[in-house]
Amino acid sequence: MPRRQGNKEAARRLLFLYLALFSSVWFVACSPASSGSDHAAVEANQASFQGRQVYQQLCAGCHDATDLHLVKDPPRLDGLFRKQTFPSGVPATDEELRSVILHGRGIMPPFEQTVTTDDVNNLVQYLHTR
Repeated sequence: MPRRQGNKEAARRLLFLYLALFSSVWFVACSPASSGSDHAAVEANQASFQGRQVYQQLCAGCHDATDLHLVKDPPRLDGLFRKQTFPSGVPATDEELRSVILHGRGIMPPFEQTVTTDDVNNLVQYLHTR
């Protein structure tokens, strides 16, 4: 009889352990901090930072320059997404910006052979913050 009592006690402890573990996992999974919004914000900040690096390497030389002596100066890109349209008059959308970056427009050369998809996505993310 004492042995059966020990088995029941062990089963109770095991059940308690499983319930405690399940409760902990459930609490962490359902808590607002782990909802993904914080993770998404961190990823967006990282993408914006990497996009700034791409901008400095490939875009700033023309778009931030003041003395290029070109027939037509490239537009400044500050506040690019605050308007309904880009300087060319096309709608201000991420897809349109990706197209311009990859295929060029006017005096801007195409960069499809120079940048990766991640570079373009990070650059678009950065230009939303500029």
